[in-house]
Amino acid sequence: LSSDVCSSSLSSGINAEYGEDEVSSSFQELLVEIIKRPKFDEKAEVDEEGVKADYNDMIEFIDARRIVDIVYLLTSRSLSHISMLQEEYYQEQGVELYTVLESITDHHIKDGLVSFMSVASDYPRYCAYKLHNSMDGSGTDEGSLTRIITTRADKDLKVIKTLYGEMFDKSLYEAINDNTRGDYRRTLLALL
Repeated sequence: LSSDVCSSSLSSGINAEYGEDEVSSSFQELLVEIIKRPKFDEKAEVDEEGVKADYNDMIEFIDARRIVDIVYLLTSRSLSHISMLQEEYYQEQGVELYTVLESITDHHIKDGLVSFMSVASDYPRYCAYKLHNSMDGSGTDEGSLTRIITTRADKDLKVIKTLYGEMFDKSLYEAINDNTRGDYRRTLLALL
């Protein structure tokens, strides 16, 4: 399937699920652009001049509240590039880029952009946070819990477990043990 067919289908699905008035067009644009996003070689060297040019563009986009342009910029760059852009923004402005984006966007686009940027800056920490949220509150989000535990390589999972303990003062093993039952619990704990 072409990315245009997928993005058209996604937009239709979002409107059917939530209604056109409930989901901002900027949020729809973010989702479509993430789906259309090309694969990047994350190990390739990041063009520092490109980061500086994107920083200048980002300043302009933020000042003018050009959310769609921000979405296009962020989704058309590698995660390594976005991470360096966030660092450049912090060095020059003294504030985190995601904080500024939170202040100029609505709740749907804000959550999407912040999550996307969190993945770029520290993916293991993002996973630890998502694991915590999947087991925090009423009930356990088994889909998120299973997806993260089963799709991480052993070395990644080791880092995530360490971060989880540091961030939430409880081991990931304990959290899973406390929030799951039966064969599901035994399977997840065996994967740790």
